[in-house]
Amino acid sequence: MLLNKIKSLLFRKESLLHLLFWLFFLSILHIDWSDNWLDRSLRPNTPAPISAVLFPFFFYLNAFWLVPKYLHGPKWYRYFLISFLLVFVVELVRSSIFALSYPKAASFFTSLSFELLSRENLLLGLPNSMFFAFVFSLAYRFTKDRISNTRTIQELREEKMALELSVLKAQTNPHFLFNNLNVLDDLIERDKEEAKAYLHKLANIYRYWLGQTEQDVVSLEEEWKFVDDYIYLLEKRFNRVYVFNKINELKDLKSYLIPPTSIQGLIENVVKHNQAQSDDPLKVEIKADAFGISISHKKRPKMKPPTSNGTGLKNLRARYKLLADKDILIEDASHFLVRLPLLKKVYG
Repeated sequence: MLLNKIKSLLFRKESLLHLLFWLFFLSILHIDWSDNWLDRSLRPNTPAPISAVLFPFFFYLNAFWLVPKYLHGPKWYRYFLISFLLVFVVELVRSSIFALSYPKAASFFTSLSFELLSRENLLLGLPNSMFFAFVFSLAYRFTKDRISNTRTIQELREEKMALELSVLKAQTNPHFLFNNLNVLDDLIERDKEEAKAYLHKLANIYRYWLGQTEQDVVSLEEEWKFVDDYIYLLEKRFNRVYVFNKINELKDLKSYLIPPTSIQGLIENVVKHNQAQSDDPLKVEIKADAFGISISHKKRPKMKPPTSNGTGLKNLRARYKLLADKDILIEDASHFLVRLPLLKKVYG
């Protein structure tokens, strides 16, 4: 909410700056708008009115459409091609208007050719409104993007720090430890071998947490094995009222990366927010395929929902935005689904 208010305030300030700039720009122009726009005798003492009109046109066209849409990307050459075509079309219209204003003794095409080769030409002529509009709009756009990117990087850093703090809290969560120690205590009384296996799984989880959560990404294979241990603890603790079905359709899990504890955090949310009974267990599907890693289940909200501010999904979203500028997919209907995009490992 606070971030949206800040963005809204910055937008209003930027709009005000634009308004003040154009008021200043128009005030310093020595143009009598009542004069004939095609009368060249007024120049060079005064700019042509058409130049004053074309300047903001090209400025905003370049700053808010051409540069963000075409210059930032793999097919950047389209920017120069489309810019040339746009300027050429505008120049053709301008020259045609002037050609029509010439004496009727000269043919239209002769007058048009003369105008296209004149010093007023937007492509070949002397520095003009189009030229300065493109230069100033490029400077404006890159400055704006730099400020925006700096602000975004700072926000992502803060979100990353908040995420690391939340992960650290999860690692040291006494409830998780006490619950598992209670299960372990019960197993020791009933089955010492099973208790030993349970203890090894618990140790594996803490070893993974301590060793990997400082990393930005881990291999999907590591996370996949870690999830096995985590599911084992949950099924023992809740006596399989939550049934997890893991499906892997990827040939090589080592070829993909994932933020550590991503899948585990989503599984934890399933147990936290959904109820299940021994005679009607909640089935949860964890699937890795070409579309990503998905966790889906039928919604069964608890009668007394736990307090939650949704920071888990927000943090996960921020991690993917920071790492690969990708977003996670959330479908919230009768079934709840979260799909994490695949991050391909780059060898080099």
